Amino acid sequence: MQIAARTGVLVSVNVTRRRYEVLPPTWRQHLIRKLWVFSRLRGWLLDHGFTPDRLGRLLGEDQVHNMVPTSGLNLIRDLLRGTVAVGITYFALGAGTTAAAAGDVKLQTELYRDTLTSTAVANGHLYAKYYLPSTAGNGNSYTEAGECGGAATATTDSGTLYARSVFAADAKTTAQAWTFTWDNSFADDGVA
Repeated sequence: MQIAARTGVLVSVNVTRRRYEVLPPTWRQHLIRKLWVFSRLRGWLLDHGFTPDRLGRLLGEDQVHNMVPTSGLNLIRDLLRGTVAVGITYFALGAGTTAAAAGDVKLQTELYRDTLTSTAVANGHLYAKYYLPSTAGNGNSYTEAGECGGAATATTDSGTLYARSVFAADAKTTAQAWTFTWDNSFADDGVA
């Protein structure tokens, strides 16, 4: 006799993008910029409100529901199976405007990539944060963002696309710093 067990998990990802005006630096920002080069300190600094830029007024905020494509679901599957040892580690920005879809395996037009600034967990949630300073990613208009894992490296389009979002175009300049916060939520689907 076989007994089949059903386990239903809802995976939901939402991203909040905030764009800030950058003010002239103080001695504090000069010190933080020196510490920022040590990637292990970035998450702690950001979580405690320290950024390498002196942030001014909030220029805009977008909250977008992300698509977790089949490649992202397969990354979760492979992590559970033990065939992939690395989860979400990289953040990417691009200029693609096509709506996110289940078949996405990369950003449509990736232009910028970096390691995530920090991650944190809470009951049923994985929060991934990225801080884009005034000194990085300038000169492009961005319309898409993604979380990448698996075999992801600093190389464009590498690894596995876990989540992708599309938003209104904004030009990144040295006068702005951006933050991205992903809320990766995992919940029981309620079906027995």
